[in-house]
Amino acid sequence: MNRSLAFLGLLCLVSCSSEYDYSKPLDRDPREVPFVTTPQVIVDRMLEWCEPNSDDYVLDLGCGDGRIIITAAKKYGCRGIGYDIDPKLINLCRKNAKREGVEDLVEFVQQDIYEAELPTDATIVTMYLYPNMNLRLMPFLQTLKDGVRVVSHRWEMPGVPELKKEKLTTGVKLLPEADIYFFKTPMLVDPNWVPPPNEPEEVDFNKIKDKLKFFPGG
Repeated sequence: MNRSLAFLGLLCLVSCSSEYDYSKPLDRDPREVPFVTTPQVIVDRMLEWCEPNSDDYVLDLGCGDGRIIITAAKKYGCRGIGYDIDPKLINLCRKNAKREGVEDLVEFVQQDIYEAELPTDATIVTMYLYPNMNLRLMPFLQTLKDGVRVVSHRWEMPGVPELKKEKLTTGVKLLPEADIYFFKTPMLVDPNWVPPPNEPEEVDFNKIKDKLKFFPGG
């Protein structure tokens, strides 16, 4: 399976309801890749940093079961759209949104994020993807208007200095602590940045370099 497509199934599973034990993986075919949940404390902090309001349009890339979008809609009145490649998760997102009473504010799309026509009017973008996947998204992020808030769970945006970073204790056994990175557009790449040696996720910088915008001098 393509690494990028496979990891889209490895994104966090979450919900705004306490009725489900989200410290456990979603029940699914054991031949498929496993899922790891995102604790609510991470979602809450990601959104707090973005300071959302009812005028915001939240885009979640790899939406799992919709927790970020649903929380943003329920707590802040935001509109939102989430993308995930797994149809089971998209169905779960829609059920969760209906249960939480925000189905009129949110939308969920089953599609590969690298093939989708992503909305350029998003004002907040959230993600939990590997660094090489974040790098592949950079050309899209660089089309967004200035001031769009971008927040990444666990992984940095290669070559882009974050405005804030925090390590949080989650209280969840499977993911006891996690980093959060906060950015704002324009997301310009450091012209001196190169992938770290022995990069396990194979960030192929040279293949995408000509599509990127750099700080002056790049």
